[in-house]
Amino acid sequence: ILESAATERVTAGGVQMNKHPFFFHAIILGLILTALGGGASLTVQQMLRQGANEPQAEMADSYASKISLGASPEDSIPAAHVDIQRDLQPFVIFYDEHGQPQKSSGYLGQVVPTPPRGVFEYARNHGSNTLTWQPRPGVRIAAVTRYIAGPHPGYVLAGRSLRLTEESESLLWRITFLGWFAVVLLLSLGAVLLNRTQRSLQTAA
Repeated sequence: ILESAATERVTAGGVQMNKHPFFFHAIILGLILTALGGGASLTVQQMLRQGANEPQAEMADSYASKISLGASPEDSIPAAHVDIQRDLQPFVIFYDEHGQPQKSSGYLGQVVPTPPRGVFEYARNHGSNTLTWQPRPGVRIAAVTRYIAGPHPGYVLAGRSLRLTEESESLLWRITFLGWFAVVLLLSLGAVLLNRTQRSLQTAA
């Protein structure tokens, strides 16, 4: 009798678990697709951010190499005026070994901005420093810093506005969300229709 009762409970539990199998499978499939889509979006976002460091890395290496071989920063850094807040083209700044700007093609208003001291310390200890620099609220720069030894010790910082990259990232996340929402909606509708069809077949049987 006890074995029979236990069997009935297990059977009843199995019926309860299998009452809505399509919803269960839709949830599992939705979680899998969410994980895959989220991972793919993160990968693309990281590729966009890494791509934002070009051509700054090449510029920083080129100017740092010239100055370390003896060329003066004044002759090496181009005499341009890039408005960091508004312009999208890259710029270069040379700082002396104390972190003071000496020659620059990038300006924030009429002032040459200076990153926190820790940026220079890291570059000095590791040779270079790649970072996102925010010299002013709303102004974000993809910057690459190289430490220079030799006759003109100091630091070369090459940077470029992140505006276009951040706009691309924002578009990516909007498309990802809309795609995820569409997939979840379709899975839900499919589960409802299949569940109704199963009920109709069971009723007819």
